Amino acid sequence: LDRLAARRPGLQVEVRSEPSREVLLGAVGAGELDAALVLDTGTALGDLGFPVPSVGALEFLDLEPVPLVLVGPPDHPYAGAAGLSAADFDGQRLLVNTASACSFALAADRLFGPGVERVQAGSVAVMRAWARQGVGVALLPAFAVTQDLAAGTLVALHLPLPALHLRLTWPPSAAAHPTTRALLYAAT
Repeated sequence: LDRLAARRPGLQVEVRSEPSREVLLGAVGAGELDAALVLDTGTALGDLGFPVPSVGALEFLDLEPVPLVLVGPPDHPYAGAAGLSAADFDGQRLLVNTASACSFALAADRLFGPGVERVQAGSVAVMRAWARQGVGVALLPAFAVTQDLAAGTLVALHLPLPALHLRLTWPPSAAAHPTTRALLYAAT
């Protein structure tokens, strides 16, 4: 939002939090919202695994990556190991958000499939704290664990991870609208 405000000082942006991407994207498709930001992956909207409402085609632009890190306590058996695969974590506890539609939980589903034991931990802060205590491993955004990694209270477990992106979505017809066009220019 700071970048948008700096690039387009007169642009008014209303922030609306919606836990359901389907509701959020439905509001965009219905014209109730000009655009929406979601976390996603792949080449099509919804590749992360969330349902996309049938409101007609939505266009999107990936604004920036949101790197993920699989973390565990410093004494985790795979701390410092290289060449890990998702199967190496079969049977281990994976801390996940209580909301099954959480972007990080969806990314973990794609990565691990049914092989891990999911432990409902709640928020990112709880997952991070429980991972420090050794309750399980957690797949979290890098920005949420930077300080813990630097302090050595968590370690990165080196597994190839999916790339998430902050994705701006809008209906094709809205791109010609001056407000939406200003938003698109400011975001890129």
